[in-house]
Amino acid sequence: MSETRATIRHMPVYLAASLLNRGTAFLQLLILTNYVPAEEYGVLGVIIVASEIIGEAIALQLPTAVARFYFDSHEDSDRNGVVATAVLGMLGLMAIAAPILLLFNGPLSALLLRGEDVPQRGLLLTLGVGCMLCNGLFEIALNFLRAQKRSTAVLVASTTRSLGFLSLTGVFVMWLHKGALGALTAQFITFSIAAAVMLVPVFLRTGAAFSGDRLAAMLRFGAPLFPALLAENGRRLVERDRVAVDCSLADAGRYYLGSRFADLMATLLITSFAHVYAVHRFEAYRAGRPDPDGPRLFTYFFLIMTSSCLALSLMAPEVVRLVAPKKFFDAAVVMPLMMLAITIFSISLIVELGIYYTKSAYRITIAAFITLAIHVPLTYFLVKRFGALGAASAACAAVAIRIALTAWMARGLGGPKPEWFRLAGILLPAVAAYALGLALDMNHDWTGSVSRAIVAGLFPMAVLLSPLFREEERDRLLQALSGALRRIGLRVAVSGAAKP
Repeated sequence: MSETRATIRHMPVYLAASLLNRGTAFLQLLILTNYVPAEEYGVLGVIIVASEIIGEAIALQLPTAVARFYFDSHEDSDRNGVVATAVLGMLGLMAIAAPILLLFNGPLSALLLRGEDVPQRGLLLTLGVGCMLCNGLFEIALNFLRAQKRSTAVLVASTTRSLGFLSLTGVFVMWLHKGALGALTAQFITFSIAAAVMLVPVFLRTGAAFSGDRLAAMLRFGAPLFPALLAENGRRLVERDRVAVDCSLADAGRYYLGSRFADLMATLLITSFAHVYAVHRFEAYRAGRPDPDGPRLFTYFFLIMTSSCLALSLMAPEVVRLVAPKKFFDAAVVMPLMMLAITIFSISLIVELGIYYTKSAYRITIAAFITLAIHVPLTYFLVKRFGALGAASAACAAVAIRIALTAWMARGLGGPKPEWFRLAGILLPAVAAYALGLALDMNHDWTGSVSRAIVAGLFPMAVLLSPLFREEERDRLLQALSGALRRIGLRVAVSGAAKP
C-alpha cells in the first residue's frame, strides 16, 4: 500500500487546485445561466466544441506528447529540450494557422450555426480557437511542473488563472452585458496572459533548446491521436447540433448545462487523479518495474468517482435550481445520464495505458471512429424521438462502446489491467441505488430530497463494507483518505490566507 499512500499524499494538492478551480467554474455557471439567454448559451456550447476540434487540429497533441517524451529522457538537458521544443513548435503552428483561421472563420461559423442569425459569429469562433491554443501552451507548462512533481506550483498557477477568468467574466457578462461574446472575450484575455506569464519561468529553466528532429518525433506521436480526439469532439458536436436543430437552441443550452456538470466532475476527479496516477505508471514502465498497485489504485479511484457522480445525479434537481434560473431546470433530466457517461469514460485512464506505453495511438483512433460511426445514426434516431434525453442516452452508449473497443485493442500490450469484476461490482449497484433514490422520491417534496441524499451518502459505505474490499484495504484506504482530506483543508486554508 506504499504507493497508495504516495498517490493520496500528492493527490490532495491537485484536488485542492481542482476544488478551487471548479469553485470558480461553479460561480461562472451562476453568472452565465443568469445573465446569458438559454439560446445564446446553446450557441456558446456549439462554438466551444468546434473551437476544441480546430485547436486540436492545430496543436496536434503537443501538450500530451510532452508528458510522454519527458519520461523517455534520462538527462535533465534532454527533458528541458522536450519542453522547449514543444513550446516553440506550438508557437510556430499557431503562427501558420492564424491567417488561415481569420480568412475562413466566417464560412466555418455560418456552417456551424446554419439557419441561425447570430451576430459576430465569426469573431466568436476566432476567440474560441484562440482560447484553446493559449490553453495548450498553458498545459505544456503545467505538464512540465507535474512531471517534476511541483504540485504546489500547479495549484498556484491554475487557481490564479481561474480567479482571473472569473473576475473578467463578471466584468464582461454582468457589468457590460456582452453575453456569449463577453464570456469568450474574458476567457481569451485570461488564457493568453496566463500562457505568456507561465512560459517566462519555463524558458528561464529550460532555455530555447529547439530540436527539429525531436519536434518531428513528438508530432508523429501526437498526430495519430488527433483523429481520435476529432471523433470524440465530433460526437459531442453532433449531440449539440442535433438538439439545436431538432429541438431548439434553448434546449441545446440546457443540454450544454447538463454536460458542463459532467465536465466539472471530470476535471475535479479524473484530472486530479490522472496527474498522479499516470506519472507513477510511466516511471514504473521506464524503469522496467512490475506494477501491482496500478489496478488496485484505479479501483479505489473508481469507487470515489462513481459515488460522487451518483450523488450529483440523485441531487440533480436541487443542484440545477441552485445555479440556474427556471429556464434551465430541464438540464436536471439529462444530468444522470451524463454522469453515467463520464463515470464509464474514467476507465480510459487505465485501459489506454498500454497503448501509450507502446506509442501505438492508432488503436485509440480506430476505436474512436468505430464509435463515432455507431454514435451518429444513434443520435439522429434518439434525438428525434426523445430530444435532449435521447442525445444523453446516445452519449452513454457511445462511451461504453469506446471503452470496450479500446480495452479489446489494448490487450497484450502490457501495463496494469482493470479489475473488471470489482468495477462492475461498484457501477451496477450505483445504478440500482439511483433507481432506489427515485423510487423513494414519490411525492417530489423535501422528504424525497432527504431520501435521495441518504441513499447517496450510504452507497460508498455499503460498497466498502461489501466483499469487494478486504478489511485491510478498508482500514488503510479510509486512513489514507482521512489524512488526505485534512491536508486538503490545510492547503485551502493556507491558500486563502495568502490572498490579500
